[in-house]
Order: sequence, then C-alpha cells, then structure tokens
Amino acid sequence: MGWLYILKQIINDLVKNNNVPSKNIFFVDKEEIELNFIKTANDVLDLFKIYTKQIKPKGTIYFFIDEVQDIENWEKLVVSIAKKTKPKVKVYITGSNSKVLSTELNTYLSGRYINYDIYSFSFAEYCDYLSIKETNKNFIKYLESGGLPEILKIKDSTLKSDYLKNIKNTVILKDIVQKFNIRRSYLLELLLNYVSDNVSKLTSANNISKTFKKTGISASPETIGEYLNYLQQAFIIHSAKRYDLVGKRILENEAKYYLNDIAFKSLLFSKFDDAFGHKLENVIYLELKRKGYDVFIGKIKDLEVDFIAEKLNKKIYIQVCFSLKDERVLQRELNVFKKIQDNYEKIIISLDNVKYKNLQGIKHILAKDVSNLL
Repeated sequence: MGWLYILKQIINDLVKNNNVPSKNIFFVDKEEIELNFIKTANDVLDLFKIYTKQIKPKGTIYFFIDEVQDIENWEKLVVSIAKKTKPKVKVYITGSNSKVLSTELNTYLSGRYINYDIYSFSFAEYCDYLSIKETNKNFIKYLESGGLPEILKIKDSTLKSDYLKNIKNTVILKDIVQKFNIRRSYLLELLLNYVSDNVSKLTSANNISKTFKKTGISASPETIGEYLNYLQQAFIIHSAKRYDLVGKRILENEAKYYLNDIAFKSLLFSKFDDAFGHKLENVIYLELKRKGYDVFIGKIKDLEVDFIAEKLNKKIYIQVCFSLKDERVLQRELNVFKKIQDNYEKIIISLDNVKYKNLQGIKHILAKDVSNLL
C-alpha cells in the first residue's frame, strides 16, 4: 500500500539527505516473511532489544512500523518506545484505521505526535507520475482511472478491477469485519455499493435504511450509521456534513459521501449513475482534504453550496459543475453566491477549456488546475 512506500521514502531521505547512519534505522516491515513471527508488542520490543544490543547504534534511532494496528497492544509499544531517552527514539507508524489510531494516540501521547492522512495521487501528482501534461484531456482520463499508484501501472482493465476487489475485500474482511466483529459483511458491501452509486448526493442513514427496505433488506438507521462510520474509519469513504449558513449550525442527520479514490466507482461498482459531474465533485472534495481543509456542504435557504472549505482563518465557498457554457447554468451558480453575505472567497470549478473572467468577483478555476490553485 502507499503508506509503506512513503515510509521507505522517509527512510531514504534520512539516510541520503540527512546523513542518518543506516544502522540507526529500525524498520518492522510485516511484508518480510522473516518477520511473520511478530504478533504482539512484546515481540517487537524483544527484537528492538536484540537490535540495540548487537548493532549498537549511536545517536537518535528512527523506529518505523507499517500497519501498526496489526500488532497486539501496539499502543503500549509506541508509548514505551517514544518515551525512551536512552537511546533517544523517533517513531514513525502507519495504520489503516483512522479512529482507532487517533483515539489511542490521543490517550497515550496527547500533544506529542503529528498525524498525516495519506490520499491517492492528486491530478498534478498523477501527471508527474506518468510524465504527461496537465491538460483537460488528461484530467478526464484521471476521472476514469483515479490516483492509486498501483492501478496506474496496470494496463488491462480486468486486472485493474481485480486489484481493486482485493483492496475492497481486504478492507471489509480484515479492517472492519474482524476488528468490529461484524456478522453482516454483505451489508457492508451493499452499503459501499450504494455510496458509489450515490457519490455527491445528499443522504442520511434513515434514507438508506428505507431504500434497503424496499429491496427486502432490513437494516435499522442505527446499524447503517455504524457501518458508514466503520467504512470511514477504514479510509474507504469520506463524508461531508451539511452546514446551515442561515442558522449557523451543522445538520447532523444529512451528509454527502465520497469515495477515497474515484477508481472504485469507475472500475469496480455499478455504472448506474456515471456522470462526470459527480466524479468531478468527488475529486474536488479529495483535493480539499489533501490541502488540509475541513469540508462541509452548504445550505442557504432552498439553495445548496457544493463545498464550504475551512482551514485556520481561511474559508472558501466552492461550486462545482461540468461546464459554464450554458448561460442558465452560469447564472444558477452565480445566484447561489449572491445569497451569501460575507466576503470570503468564492470559486466556481468546471471542466471547461477556457477560463471565464469578470464573473462579478467570483473566481473561476479550470478543473485541471485545481491541484495548483486551491
């Protein structure tokens, strides 16, 4: 997965650019068959003791573990290692369960760790990886392929689909079903399929429950809510809650859901609603999250703002549409902004080839440029 690759990049940078001796790198890579015996925190601690005794590293030790949640009592391991003063140790861990990791780290290491969420390639990174230009034509290809690095190496569409199925099955069966003792794994799959078919559409656990009931599937809103939460914890979907700009409050019961990579919709799930507009909105949502924004869906009376993005003291209102060539569409998007009375930046993002100017103070960004301009 991408986390392992990033850990190896950090290690390479430490050794090549920061003059860290390679013997000061302690790396537990569970993909190595020789390390299959590692199951618990004590297993790692025993290995670490052997390492320090035999290798005798001098100075700071850099301690790396990939998919740390697979190690029993991992949180105690991390705390034990991070608190060491002799030798001094810097710890780097990755994990694929956001809530479990953040909750445990807050409990044991509050204020003493930095968290980074890792997403698939942005469009700019996608183009750099493939050595292609950031054009509209290539952006549309990006909407189809997504930004998972391994997918981009595979040419055959069937093999791409098989690769995604393996990711999905691993996440559902390993990261969710086993972790939370889920008995209705089929319901998780149905829910993930539903989210894919309804990317960027406002919904609620209650609405999903009613929809499933019509097809003979019984699942309470409470169960749907729990399962949606599990899918988010496993990084396979994300949600944006609705914010009432008039009442100044978050509407807890309604949200939009987005896939962690649009490839899941393009290559794995139903093509029932395969409009570019929904894929584009998913991609823009992910770009905002990469940039560190908190993202909400805006409600202002009977109108909707696609995104309200907030970071520190910065706020942006964003409308996303396929094209502004139709004057009625352009006026519709502008009319939403007219209802907003504050002076924060307002942006329209579209798949047009030409940038529109003089839009009554509204900024227009071409979709292909979002990675560099948001």
